[in-house]
Amino acid sequence: MAKKKVFVGLNNISGLAASIAIALRSVDVYCKSYSYTKHSFDYSIDSIIFQFSTLKPNQLVRFLKINFVIHSLNKFLRWVYLIIFIFKYNVFIFISVDTILKKRKDLQVLKLFQKTIIFLFVGCPERDPLASINLKKGAPCFKCTDNRLKNICLCNNRNKKKSLIKYIEERSDNIVGSLDVRSFLKEPEKVIRGFVISPNPSNQQRLLSKFNNEKIIISHFPSNKLLKGTHFIKKIMDGIKKKYKNKIAYYSQKLDNKDVLLKLEDTHILIDQFNGLHGILAVEAMARGCVVIASLSDWFIEDRRDIPIINTDLENLENTINKLIESPMMMKEIAQKSIVYFNKYHSPRAVGNFYNKIIDLN
Repeated sequence: MAKKKVFVGLNNISGLAASIAIALRSVDVYCKSYSYTKHSFDYSIDSIIFQFSTLKPNQLVRFLKINFVIHSLNKFLRWVYLIIFIFKYNVFIFISVDTILKKRKDLQVLKLFQKTIIFLFVGCPERDPLASINLKKGAPCFKCTDNRLKNICLCNNRNKKKSLIKYIEERSDNIVGSLDVRSFLKEPEKVIRGFVISPNPSNQQRLLSKFNNEKIIISHFPSNKLLKGTHFIKKIMDGIKKKYKNKIAYYSQKLDNKDVLLKLEDTHILIDQFNGLHGILAVEAMARGCVVIASLSDWFIEDRRDIPIINTDLENLENTINKLIESPMMMKEIAQKSIVYFNKYHSPRAVGNFYNKIIDLN
């Protein structure tokens, strides 16, 4: 059997492409991550693939048809990259629904060359907005009011979205994703449960010393304020700050990933999200000895029975935080369990072995 050489990309959503590559390299698999663009939160990536930038469509640009020329050049470059990657890699892991060529035409070419194709379904781009699991209170689709996101993810064109997922399923060897992203699939039982990853922080046990401090730091870093419930969280935290005054500090702002990771090292409590499952931020926080608060669906907890995340909703958030503030020893115990859970399921070596096993299934 040929030595495994793995391509992963081209979406680097929450740094997933880069982190999967790091994970596979940690178990001695040759892997490199690629993206066409730099992530807005500055997540790392092994290689940014060059593309010509389009210009703002003013009258001169339209008259000279500059963007048409640029699009044509980019299309040609994508085909060149595809040919290079075909000779370089025998396994392709795609993050979400985007691939090397527009409209995923490369999938047929990759199958022609007998390449292994794996898709990682991440959430909104693959969810059926009308599936019962996504219409329950607390689920992302139940709460979503972001019309721009709905248009991007084809939630307002359900038939087109269903056709897209069907096209991907027919051309992939494996799909990795949680229960809420399987509704459009013909064979959802074949989907493999996935785990996101965060790099190992140095000296995790040292990070637990923060629970010896008198001041408790509570953080909330919203990537999407509508989905994260940031407005409601602020109201609750205003009351908690008024009650405890200088005993707590609250941080809530949009930061680059590197700054978030540094802030998490000092954070005692991370307020994540309230849509039925946690994101990669929760994993980054658990790795750094934080107590994570989120709203988790029953199916999500059933799938991860030893998860140490404090499961609550916005209605009970204030009481939950109050109990934690009054019980520093309990917080430290939960933080310790969070580190253990991270090392077992979400560390680079754990996730590397997980994806290596998936590759071996083909």
